[in-house]
Amino acid sequence: MAPGTAGSLVGLVIVLILNRFPPHFYFIFVILIFGLGWYAAGKVEQSSGIKDHPTIVIDEIAGMMISAFGLPHHAGYLAAAFFLFRIFDILKPFPADWLERKIPGGGGIMLDDVAAGIYANLILQGIARFL
Repeated sequence: MAPGTAGSLVGLVIVLILNRFPPHFYFIFVILIFGLGWYAAGKVEQSSGIKDHPTIVIDEIAGMMISAFGLPHHAGYLAAAFFLFRIFDILKPFPADWLERKIPGGGGIMLDDVAAGIYANLILQGIARFL
């Protein structure tokens, strides 16, 4: 299994756990994961010399959590969040690709996945509002 998909699945499990808590707790946890990821991914990049090393998956965890934030707690929405997040994470539509290339260290590693999570979330929030 590809590391990005594995990290996204870990993120999905965390989403299932966090959906049992109030939204503000979920949001705080996402912020903590993002901050930890920024720091840790930067350290891995610095020590390995490789931008977005394959062992870094905390960015996918954070992105997956963002893609599912505030959605109805329904399996269909969670599955759609997973698949849309993976598509956007792979395709990296603007500005995700720009963020990854232009922001150094852990910031660029994390922010392209944040963008992918936001794209997926916005689409699914729109669908949830109209269904």
